[in-house]
Amino acid sequence: LVLYISLPAMILAAVLNNEHLLSNANVLLLLGLAIGMYVFLIGFSFGFTWLLHVPESQKGIYRFLQIFANIGFMGFPVVKAIFGDDGVFYASIFQIPFCFLSYTLGTFLVAGEGKSPKIWKAFLQPGVISSVLALVLYLCNCHLPNVICSTFDCVGKMTTPASMLIIGSTIATFSVKKALCQWRIYPMALVKQIFVPLVFWAFLSLFPIDPLMIGVTTIMTAMPCATNSTILCHEYGGDAELSASGVFLSTIISVITIPALTYFLLR
Repeated sequence: LVLYISLPAMILAAVLNNEHLLSNANVLLLLGLAIGMYVFLIGFSFGFTWLLHVPESQKGIYRFLQIFANIGFMGFPVVKAIFGDDGVFYASIFQIPFCFLSYTLGTFLVAGEGKSPKIWKAFLQPGVISSVLALVLYLCNCHLPNVICSTFDCVGKMTTPASMLIIGSTIATFSVKKALCQWRIYPMALVKQIFVPLVFWAFLSLFPIDPLMIGVTTIMTAMPCATNSTILCHEYGGDAELSASGVFLSTIISVITIPALTYFLLR
């Protein structure tokens, strides 16, 4: 319901129900920032797994957890709550490289021996399709009939409560004892959710960039580990237990880190 209906509707509603506030150049700049963010995180993840002496069999999982954040189930609702619909459109730009990379590079990182991921799936994800469509509609400054816009807005409003229910029910299935034993997840989550967002904020603040763009970028990098890591592990024979532990602990930590970063940004 969230991935295939309400989340794509919310992304499209963010474009259809708002004025053309950003120039096309700034939209492309934001897409460039999103791509640059993932390039940095990919390189950073390789160095971080080396620094923590992660066993070879677990390196791929830790790199996935370090690179990809829960921008779908948590990122969009949090950004909407902090920055409103304008922030949702900004956040939707991050969905394009996220979906493509998580279902291409991500599958290779988590796949078990002998499993061959299917790259073509990256192009058929609803989040990618809706984000690209929203980008095209925005760049072309298209206007659709009010009945269509209001429908997308109504359906999209389900995303926040439904996402919170999904995250809560997912956490409820984890083995807390096993999760707590994965000591490397603690420094990984703290670096991912505090250090990296602050580095991006400090770097972007050096340039004359829209503060909303800086804020959304910072919040999106501060999200906990992506929940689709566990789904991909089940599909491609990866270590689903380790992945679930990373999602669980990083989500619990985010209860403190996200409000703290939000206070810092709004201050």
